[in-house]
Amino acid sequence: QRETVLLLYGVAFVFALGAVVQHFIPPEAPLAAAPYAVYLATIAAVCWRAGYLRRPEAARAMLARRARNAALHALGRYAITALTPPDAPVEIDDILRMVRRQARLQFVEAWYEEDEVLIGAAGGAAAEAADPLTLDPVERVRVRAANGKRVVIRFRFDHKPEITEVDDISACLAHIFEYANLRRRAAAAPGRRMQTADCRP
Repeated sequence: QRETVLLLYGVAFVFALGAVVQHFIPPEAPLAAAPYAVYLATIAAVCWRAGYLRRPEAARAMLARRARNAALHALGRYAITALTPPDAPVEIDDILRMVRRQARLQFVEAWYEEDEVLIGAAGGAAAEAADPLTLDPVERVRVRAANGKRVVIRFRFDHKPEITEVDDISACLAHIFEYANLRRRAAAAPGRRMQTADCRP
């Protein structure tokens, strides 16, 4: 934290100094471009200090995460808007299928925790038939829905995810189920029971 504050103060000081110097240098003088060179050098130094110039893969990862989060944010807004009307034609299964494709999940499902009623699912059958030794453990998130009921969301990736990817998908699903209007299913899925161990708060 202290290093970040000092860096911000340093950048602000250099930019302010460049602005003052530019004010006193005539436009036709040979040093007229010096303040702009200081600006560019400062930005390059900050990028170097952050590792984006030393490690190009870090910059690519940052851009990829930003694009993924933009898509997840748009999907979350659409889901909440589409599910809000009581007579909405969109079902929660449709939203979960979109999330599954966007996040590259093998399956995703949501349950009411108290009575283990399945709210919606996508890709569950494929998950049961797959070899569990080739996949990451099932991720679980627990949230309180807009109707006051506790919901447990379970999902599993079809690839080896980064830790930031797990957090971003968990946040997207939690946001959807916290604010969307969930229509309760009539009964629990036959022959299936929810596993709620190790749920994320």
